[in-house]
Amino acid sequence: MGGPRSLDDVNSYLNGIFADRDIMQLPVQDYLGPFIANRRTKKVQDEYKQIGGKSPIEDWTKIQGSKM
Repeated sequence: MGGPRSLDDVNSYLNGIFADRDIMQLPVQDYLGPFIANRRTKKVQDEYKQIGGKSPIEDWTKIQGSKM
């Protein structure tokens, strides 16, 4: 699943999560998913700003891979 690679990727990342029926199933998901993603984007961007502006998952994965 990963995470957003930049603050600009947060909205598309959230849209992907809320559109994925394997992660969650919502009534009228095609409409409700983007609505929730748009409402959450600013708050989630602010949270990512506090940890460097992106998800740390990719960096940690590369570090772990280099040590194998």
